Amino acid sequence: MTNCLAKTDQLQVFVSILPQKYFVQRIAGDTVKVEVMVGPGQSPETYEPSPKQLVKLSAADVYFSIGVPFEKAWMSRLSSVNHDLEIVDVSAPATNFYDDQAIEDPHIWVSPVLAKLIAEQIMETLIRIDHGNASIYRANYYAFAEELDNLDKEIRKMLGDWVGKGVFLVMHPAWGYFAKTYGLEQIAIEYEGKSPGAKSLQSLIRRAKEEKINTVFVQEQHSSRLAKTVASALGAKIVRLDPLAGNYIENLRKVAAALADSFTR
Repeated sequence: MTNCLAKTDQLQVFVSILPQKYFVQRIAGDTVKVEVMVGPGQSPETYEPSPKQLVKLSAADVYFSIGVPFEKAWMSRLSSVNHDLEIVDVSAPATNFYDDQAIEDPHIWVSPVLAKLIAEQIMETLIRIDHGNASIYRANYYAFAEELDNLDKEIRKMLGDWVGKGVFLVMHPAWGYFAKTYGLEQIAIEYEGKSPGAKSLQSLIRRAKEEKINTVFVQEQHSSRLAKTVASALGAKIVRLDPLAGNYIENLRKVAAALADSFTR
C-alpha cells in the first residue's frame, strides 16, 4: 500500500484484541480510527466476527494480526471481504525474541518487553502507509516505548527477589511470556485447551503443595469450575487476571501485584 492518504483522511485500522487497540491508539492518537474484533469477555480461541464487523472491515486500510487462534480460521476470509486490505502480522519479532526456548502461547503481548516490539511494528507500518503523519507516530512510539521500559523496571521491583524463581498456578496458560520475561514458572491446569486426567491432576496438586502455592489464577474468558476444585484441594484462593484487558499498563501492574502477593503470603 502506498502513501495515498490526504491530510484530512483518517486511516481505518482493525486489530484482533483490545491490547492491540491500546497500542495503536498510543502511537496514532486520533489520526486513525481503530476497530477491535474480540471485545471484552470474549475469547480469541472461539471468536467469530459479526456481520457488522465484516461490513466495517470492507472499508479498512490495514489489519494488525497477532497470532491468536481465531485468526487461523478467519484471516483468508477477512482478506476476501476487502482485497485492498493490508494484513500485517505484528507477532513475528516478539515470538522470535526468546529463540532459546519455544513457548507454545499466543499471548506475546503480556510481556512489556515484547509489547515494545509489537508497538514498533505498528509504528513502522503506520509510517509507511501514512508518511504525512510520520512525526506523530514516531514521537508517540518513543514516548510509549519509554513508558513500557519503565513498566518493566516497575514490575521487576514489585516482584523483588521472586524474579528468577517464583512459581504460580493458572487455569489457562496465558502468562508464559510474562513468566519468561521475569524468570518465573507458570504451572497450568489446562494443557492445549483440555482439562487434565485424574492422574495428571493429582500430580499437579502434589506439585502445587510442594511449591506452597496459595492462589489459583483464572481469567474471564474461560470456565473456572476445575480451578475451584484445585483451589479447594490446596486451600487456595481464586484470583482473576485478564490478559486481554484494554488498559494495558494498569492491567500489567495489577498482574504483577497479584503475583507478588501470591509469592509472599
